[in-house]
Parts: sequence; C-alpha cells; structure tokens
Amino acid sequence: MEKYFIFDFDGVIVDSFALSLEIVRKFNPTMGADEYRAMYTGNIYDSIKVQRVKQPIEFDFFKFYAAEINSLAPIPGMSELLKKISPQGISIVTSSITKIVQDYLINYKLYSYFDEILGCDLEKSKILKLTMLQKKYPDKRLIFITDTLGDVLEANKLHLDTIAVTWGVHEREVLTQGKTLAIVDTLNELGKLLLSK
Repeated sequence: MEKYFIFDFDGVIVDSFALSLEIVRKFNPTMGADEYRAMYTGNIYDSIKVQRVKQPIEFDFFKFYAAEINSLAPIPGMSELLKKISPQGISIVTSSITKIVQDYLINYKLYSYFDEILGCDLEKSKILKLTMLQKKYPDKRLIFITDTLGDVLEANKLHLDTIAVTWGVHEREVLTQGKTLAIVDTLNELGKLLLSK
C-alpha cells in the first residue's frame, strides 16, 4: 500500500513554540511554558475553553502570529525532505489558519510540495480533518507527523499511523503517553522512516 503523508505545521515544519507562547502572554501574562505545553495534551481549542483563556485570543492571536511567523525559517533540512517525499503525496492538517500557512509555505518555496492545507478555519477538530483525508485516500496508508500528544491521541481514535517529533511542543516522555509508530529526535530519523518501504 502506498504511503500518504500528513504533516502538522507548527512544531513540525517550523519551531514556533516560543513565538506562540510570547503571543499568548500578551493576553495572559502569567502563562508559563509548562502550562502552555499542557494545553496541547488535547485539542488546543478545547483547552482554550476549559482554561477559560480570554476569548479574544482565538482571534487576535493570529494577527500577531501572521506578522511574525515568516521570520522563523523551517526546520533545517525540511525543504529537502519534503521534496523527496512529495511524489507520494503530502497534506497539512493544522490548528493555524490556512491562508497564513499557505503564505509561509510560498515564502519559503515549500508550497508546491503539498496537495492541500486543512486549517482551523475549515474545522477546528483534527479528528474531522484527518477523517476527510482518510475518505479522500482510502487506498493509501496515511501517516500523520506531529509534535503534540493531543494530536497523537486524536489520530489514535482513527487508528491512524503516527510519527511524533521531539523538536516541537512535547518531549518524548509526554509523547509516549500516546500510541505511535515511532518518536524521532532528528529530521534525519524522520526521513529514514518516511522513505523506507
């Protein structure tokens, strides 16, 4: 069965954790890094509701995010990896806004490698977005690459193969709480897994 790859954006393609935390602190100055990471053990939008973070964050966050995200380069070597695996097919499932991610990919000449981008403006639930791709590619083996336990757990509900990376939000110790094919520490490790038969 041919592989088809689904990438998370933040924390996988670009390390945006520090930027996101800085923006969140504009709305909630007491937010600590560990507290913010904990919000990603589930769907981030559900966590926002539970923690009662000030409502404007969901909207105003992306104004600051869009202004700064292009200043962060992709993970070194990411462009080369995406080029190698793009013939098999790649989409992005993200909690960010589609247009912002699209503009970032265009800016770094990565956009042509992706079939589509499914952002939070389409649907906030990654379960529903991943289900859309499962239905679209029923004859392919979908592999989801992410950096958060919340994503891993959502993929587990769909029995979707998942690879977790440790250069984003969550460390290995947290990621092991979900079921994954592998947890990788380097892009080289990820590439070997994605390119293996």
